Amino acid sequence: MKTLRSNSQKNSSPDKITQPTNYPTSLTRRPKTSDQILQPTLTTDDSNLSEDEEPVNTEVKPGFKSSSSPIKKLSTPSKHQQKFSCLTYFKYVFIVLIIILGIGVLLSFLSNHTTKTAGNQMKSDPVTDNDLNPAMELIDEMEHSFPLQKYETWSSFLSALTSVLRQVEPSQPAVLLLVGGHTLIETQTMQCVALTLANNTNKLFPPMNSVNVISSEITVQVDKFVHLQNQETIKKELDAQMRSILDKSYSVVVGPLEKIPPEAALLLHGYCDNFEAPFKKRVIILTATFHSDKPLNSKQLERRLNKLWDPELGEDQSASIISRIANNVVFIEPETGPMPCSV
Repeated sequence: MKTLRSNSQKNSSPDKITQPTNYPTSLTRRPKTSDQILQPTLTTDDSNLSEDEEPVNTEVKPGFKSSSSPIKKLSTPSKHQQKFSCLTYFKYVFIVLIIILGIGVLLSFLSNHTTKTAGNQMKSDPVTDNDLNPAMELIDEMEHSFPLQKYETWSSFLSALTSVLRQVEPSQPAVLLLVGGHTLIETQTMQCVALTLANNTNKLFPPMNSVNVISSEITVQVDKFVHLQNQETIKKELDAQMRSILDKSYSVVVGPLEKIPPEAALLLHGYCDNFEAPFKKRVIILTATFHSDKPLNSKQLERRLNKLWDPELGEDQSASIISRIANNVVFIEPETGPMPCSV
């Protein structure tokens, strides 16, 4: 009993005071921050740890994902989506192939068209620039023979000859309208220029027969049969003479234009037409003389012709004739020196 009491007194001695347990600083309560609010700090229960054991820090640091966080998995397309994707792919491939095929067909068509056009051009345009040298030489000779004529005169002549030379089957004849004054020298100059051009035209082509055509056989002198009272007769005579000359010559001279009656003038519409002309590989030279104190221009010439034919033929028929005979008008200047022909 005494021993137990003594032991009890020892245990209840006031000299020995139990000291509180010192916890590690890492396990002390700290104020919560914003990051810790989103990711709370996990602490272990320290009640069963001894002083020598360190608690395990299970705090989840910012920037690291917890092992328990879910992982998003990539979704795989379904069989229906894969089938639709394949169909879309083949559809686009089919469209591209159709476009390529269309481009190929178009290029083939253009190539064939270009080849045919080149072939037709070679057929209808066999004459080269070197082959035009004779025509240019003849125009140069005329320029020396008629030095007072304008540059536009020779340019118009060369253009007319070229249109006939270049094509095997021209769509229409070359038509020239020479206009001069009413004086004798002006009329003689115009007639001489017309005859020289007609003869030079025949020199550029092989003869149609063994007999050479002379100047007198390529001119239709209208004033020799206009005295006939019947216009239909005049028209038939004009037609007969023009056809007779063009059957053996590549050129014809018809004039004076202003003396042809209106009904007979309708014949010129057919001979100078761009589709229905009976002689297409020809050069038709018309001459006209008008009284004027000053040289005429194209508009004044057209009014003169309208005044001749409008009253009887009407404006429509008159304009139709003028549009075919007055597309290439050449105004002739009088020459003062000697000329290569006597008229």
